[in-house]
Amino acid sequence: MKSVFCYLSPKSQPAWRAATVPFLLGPVVLTIMYIVVWKTSFPGFNQRGLFEFHSATIGDFILLPTTWTIMSRYYSLIGPNRTNKKPLLIFFIVGISILLSGILTLSSMYGANRDWTLPSYGTINFPGIYHSVFMGFMIAIYALFIADHWRLFSHTVIQRELVEKCFQLYWILLNLLTIFMSLLWSDAYYKTQQPIPYLINPIQQLLWAFFIVVNIVLTIKSGNYPKNKIASLVVKQTVFLFLIFIAGYFLSISPLLWNRPIS
Repeated sequence: MKSVFCYLSPKSQPAWRAATVPFLLGPVVLTIMYIVVWKTSFPGFNQRGLFEFHSATIGDFILLPTTWTIMSRYYSLIGPNRTNKKPLLIFFIVGISILLSGILTLSSMYGANRDWTLPSYGTINFPGIYHSVFMGFMIAIYALFIADHWRLFSHTVIQRELVEKCFQLYWILLNLLTIFMSLLWSDAYYKTQQPIPYLINPIQQLLWAFFIVVNIVLTIKSGNYPKNKIASLVVKQTVFLFLIFIAGYFLSISPLLWNRPIS
């Protein structure tokens, strides 16, 4: 498992090649599967398709490869060997990621909405299983990167000129993931029969907001981030989260890729 992650991880790859990994494993493979589903009337043929998801189009095609480019750039700045982890920690993070992916998949299987990977209530087809595995893999990669970042600034002294660059890249990545999460929540409005507030998944949204707040606190407490820019960071992130919330709300009531019937 460790060797597979080392080979696919953005840690040891140039930016252009790192971006191709999530692009090939995600959009390309799922598009091929979707064509097969469409051509063969596979279970899920009459359900919501791959390209009716903002998170699968804007998210998987653009945001995820971009985040891998950022992670590759980050590791090239600090040197990949400065964030080596013990195999036990890798197995723990991967295990938690697989568990989380499984929970999210089960919640979708028994949720209200159906799609081409979840053709009927409580069922999942092969593309759905693949997507679940891909999701677990992606969660693990991001979790390992986040662990690398905080391990680096907790146990290692690096050149001051690199500190701001590393934190800048780190926060760009978190903000792109926040946009991705917003797209996921907007997608959840599909076939909703009546207008409801944008807090469609309050547990996930509150947990993500808490995660961002914790990262702001850790950034301040680390003592590495330039003190004269801490206030700017807090203001920028607060404004960014507010704007993303507003954008997500308007995207959910005026979707770009599908029409939500309102009774």
